Amino acid sequence: MGHAAFNEYQQAMQVVAARIARERGLPSSDYRAVIKELKKDQIPDAEVLGHYQKTLAQIEDIIRVNKLASLPSRPVRIRLGTPAENAQQPAPHMVPPRLLGNTGEQREFVLPLGLPGSSEREEAAPPASPGVQQVRRPALKYDDFNFSAAAWTLTAHEARPGHELQFDTMVERGVSIARAIFAFNSVNVEGWGLCSEAMGGAQSPLPQREWWRTRARENAPKTGSRVAAWLATNCAAPVSRSIE
Repeated sequence: MGHAAFNEYQQAMQVVAARIARERGLPSSDYRAVIKELKKDQIPDAEVLGHYQKTLAQIEDIIRVNKLASLPSRPVRIRLGTPAENAQQPAPHMVPPRLLGNTGEQREFVLPLGLPGSSEREEAAPPASPGVQQVRRPALKYDDFNFSAAAWTLTAHEARPGHELQFDTMVERGVSIARAIFAFNSVNVEGWGLCSEAMGGAQSPLPQREWWRTRARENAPKTGSRVAAWLATNCAAPVSRSIE
């Protein structure tokens, strides 16, 4: 059953990848090769915050036009991560507010930059043994998230209509001690995030849609593969129908 859900995502990814490869004239239409090409479109560190803010504004417009959810008038709190935060969590993420005893804290959408100590410069390899030539190698750079095709899906998942809206709503409306303690699990939390990705993914540009499928496949172990498949299908369907 789990493998069947994986195959569904893989097949959907291949269909979208073939369209992207055809439109961009890529040498290979294999979804792995297409994702590798999409990752080359890295967002410079100086432009990361502005890029995600622009993406968030586009998603919020879609939510309002299609009446997918009621959005608060206050803006999302979005900022760049500190060097320590980037090292601890090198992916866009939300810093959650306290569900109990909250005195006004809100969730923050945190965006990572390059990892401390990693850049485009070259780093010396470990000392070579006597008689062995010393080599140099390029420093590794974490490139899984700060590129255009990933920004749409991650913004929908972490900001709106995802975790930012999910947790701030619970804080503002109140949540019981039992729910705060026992309902904070991957199915509830990441299930909402996956549903939010599907809502946004149905209207996203083509390259972003490919990354949405990738994320859905990756989230299957967190929510349960069949739950993930149901969420992706049923959350996206109303949006898809509204734009047909």
